[in-house]
Amino acid sequence: MEAAPLDLQEAMDMKLSANSFPYFFQQVLGFDFPSYIQEWHGLMNSTQRTVIICSRDHGKSVFMHSWVVWNLVFQEPPYQMLYISSNQKQTLVHMRDIDKMFAHPYLKKYKPARGWAIGNITLTNGNQILERSVGSQIRGLHPQEIVIDDPLKEFSMTAIQKVTDWFYGDMIPTLHHTASLRVIGTPFSYTDIYQQLAENEAYTVRTYPCLNSLNEPLWPDRWNYDALMARKAEIGTLKFTREYMCVPISTGTSLFNPEYLDSAKNKDLILKPMRREGFKYFVGVDPAISTDGDYNVITVLEMDENENKRLVYIDRAKNVQFRENIQKVKIIGQLFRPEVILFETNTFAKSFTQELRQVADLNVHDFNTTRKKKQEIILNLQMTLENSKMSFPYGNEESRRVTSTLIEELSMFAITERGKFEGIGAHDDMVMSLALANAAT
Repeated sequence: MEAAPLDLQEAMDMKLSANSFPYFFQQVLGFDFPSYIQEWHGLMNSTQRTVIICSRDHGKSVFMHSWVVWNLVFQEPPYQMLYISSNQKQTLVHMRDIDKMFAHPYLKKYKPARGWAIGNITLTNGNQILERSVGSQIRGLHPQEIVIDDPLKEFSMTAIQKVTDWFYGDMIPTLHHTASLRVIGTPFSYTDIYQQLAENEAYTVRTYPCLNSLNEPLWPDRWNYDALMARKAEIGTLKFTREYMCVPISTGTSLFNPEYLDSAKNKDLILKPMRREGFKYFVGVDPAISTDGDYNVITVLEMDENENKRLVYIDRAKNVQFRENIQKVKIIGQLFRPEVILFETNTFAKSFTQELRQVADLNVHDFNTTRKKKQEIILNLQMTLENSKMSFPYGNEESRRVTSTLIEELSMFAITERGKFEGIGAHDDMVMSLALANAAT
């Protein structure tokens, strides 16, 4: 049997697509249609208030972009849609992806010859989609369908509350009772908008983690179990649990799993200020801002050729004067000849590194602590411990005492209600010094 002419094939495909999103999604756009995405399609057809919580990298946005294009092409005009994300930059990323779909030979005719603005896509049939972002003004618009794709951007109670206030104060009044609302994304906390909608009977909420209760992958053709475990090792348990398993973060929960901290104890190791041949050494310094407040902590890590790290020395003291601290770092430099000394600096502490560069031949780097950088080095330390790449000395009384103090600080290091990474009711100077030494490797 001969293949149908292209124009006839197009006519057949578009006619079948008009009454079947699955046909359009698979046969025209060429995407896979696994069983869980089939469930999403069923929800879109059977509900008007649809909330889909799903693992990262499992096709949420591709499905929603395709749903948008299908509606714009086949709904009776005038049909207006809104696409909303956490900020304008992210929304425009989605809108550009939607725009690219109209490069398909079957869909080109729906794009005007003069083109369109990415934030205001109006088809030749008169149907339209506009971009908006969380917090933006949408009053005066009355779309038939609103898509909210990943409205949450940062973990803080203030940011989460801002999304909630906007959702109920600005977005819902725009929504006519006959219009459809689709929310899709991954959760942040037990108080975010997804959790609130899950408790609202007006909304149909479904959750799709990357692994079910039997550890079976949601989309094995793309993410088999081994690939998911590799991703977990790459990004750490905290992010994997939230972004792939769709389990919200609880404020106050320790960032460092007690199981990993316990397994890091090594009874064959003791604290010893001695350099060994064949190993590299890295130092992290968390200086005390005042002489009567925090501890001044200097941590030394030893690393072998396989990047296994051992804690070999910690200096932890209060009331350390400027010159005394300079002398401490110089002595450590002479003992261990470290590859890098990473020194937490602010306006006050910069004088330390400036002085050290003048009086000692040491590779001293400044670490200007911002909220983002602090999170990065803490999560990096978390991954190092979870991957069993760091050992703590536990072979004598002094080593056990120091390691126990360190583990206590690590156990109390958590995410606060403001979304900050810090010690809860405890010092965190040892944690920061260790994280700096680890970041230096």
